[in-house]
Amino acid sequence: MASVGTLKARRERAPDAPEDDPMSEAVTISPILDDWSTRRLLVGWREGQRAAGRELFVRHYEKIYRFFDSKIKRNVQELVEGTFRDCLELASTEVEVRVSLLTFATHRLYDHFKFEHVLESFAQTDPSQLSLQELGGHPSTMIDTEPDLLLLREAIPRIPLGEQLLLELLLDDDSFSLAQLARILGLEAVTMDERVGRARAHLERELQRLDRDEPVIEATRRTLSDKLLEALQRASAEG
Repeated sequence: MASVGTLKARRERAPDAPEDDPMSEAVTISPILDDWSTRRLLVGWREGQRAAGRELFVRHYEKIYRFFDSKIKRNVQELVEGTFRDCLELASTEVEVRVSLLTFATHRLYDHFKFEHVLESFAQTDPSQLSLQELGGHPSTMIDTEPDLLLLREAIPRIPLGEQLLLELLLDDDSFSLAQLARILGLEAVTMDERVGRARAHLERELQRLDRDEPVIEATRRTLSDKLLEALQRASAEG
């Protein structure tokens, strides 16, 4: 995964932002902005405060960059910048900025694969129903894998992309509620429990297909089961 440097460096210079972008110029950020909520920063950015836009970019850049970089092989920076512009132009201030950013990122990811395969036989197929392996994407994951979950890096790109996104966001340290996950992925909130169960079943099937010793696979399955149960309970409690 490409490095974007330290937080201090990112505050001093936006990475490859276009000339007309609010984040393109070197902006000295007042420390007071550290205490601003992301919603306040979004409003400030829309009012022309470049420092507010810059701070918003700094806070969320790594997450959005990683979202794309773990799934596609090119145009990552372009999609990241487009996602932030979508947020600037279209996001509701009633929705958490992190949720809006990931919603727009998901749309752009799906559109990317639709465009990439416009001449392929499955051009009309919903990319969420195909795996990264089938889509020719970057076979990776956003999940920070501990030793007992290393096999996920091989197995998760083999399940449908929509299910991969669901599991990645559910297991993310940045907790989301089931309703927020549904918004990000464009799904009905009432179907989330069922979808998590289906994604888990598909992932366990792909784990079983890996050429690994059974005890290693079983240890991965147990750890995954515990992690997903804990994450699902947390997401349900979030409201």
